[in-house]
Amino acid sequence: MSGLGYKPRNAVFLALVLLPVFATGFAALPRRWQPAALALVALFQLRGYANVALHEGTAKRSFNTPYAQIVAQVRAWSADCPAYVVSHSDPVLAKLLGPEIRQNGPFAPAAQALGRGDCLLVEDGIASDLSPADRHWLAARDSLPTRTERAATWRDESAFARAAAILGETIPPYAARLEKRRVTAPAQLPPHGSP
Repeated sequence: MSGLGYKPRNAVFLALVLLPVFATGFAALPRRWQPAALALVALFQLRGYANVALHEGTAKRSFNTPYAQIVAQVRAWSADCPAYVVSHSDPVLAKLLGPEIRQNGPFAPAAQALGRGDCLLVEDGIASDLSPADRHWLAARDSLPTRTERAATWRDESAFARAAAILGETIPPYAARLEKRRVTAPAQLPPHGSP
């Protein structure tokens, strides 16, 4: 890999194409410079492979989302709630929270009743397009009578958000965000996909 582009891994497709170019370039170098040039190319290769293996700066949600921290934060923030529901659209989080925690979203689509003083813990950070059903569900959820008490975000992805904005897309500038909203009047959290 040449390391050209936004990230070294972006040039991985050039590796085979560049082999003849590198070989010709190495052969043209004075003998004493060849080991240094080879080491430089190897360094870019190793950096690129590490970048891919560690999923650094990817827009792939499951690689960037700190699930253990989110689950711990849900448990900590729910301690003073008479009852609570975690609202999200993440299949991995749905699995990690388990059936003992009330959930609402595409992967836990049941309607949920909330009383005054209960908590709605809203997790956000999806890096994909929303369907019409998703938009309707989010609008209904966000119109419930609540007040935000706390919020936390994880892993800055502002560079990715800026790049998406150039393409006309809106992407959150973080891998994940959790809000604790206190319900101020009895409310019904609609099931995902309801009209």
